[in-house]
Amino acid sequence: MTVQPGCVVRIHGRADAPASDALYEVVSVEEDDLRCWVRRWPHPRKVSAPFAVPLSQLEGPLRQEART
Repeated sequence: MTVQPGCVVRIHGRADAPASDALYEVVSVEEDDLRCWVRRWPHPRKVSAPFAVPLSQLEGPLRQEART
């Protein structure tokens, strides 16, 4: 799977994920560490802080160009 900043993804396999249908925007990818930084999508009024997840837990990309 190719994931790049701006992609919209889902996260699976996380007990603390709020909902399986929640969407996240990829902020950056650290391929050496096999992880990426994501934040909630669409952005709430107050922008949510990015957090790291392993690339293996991503489902997507669902949409390539998230930023409009």
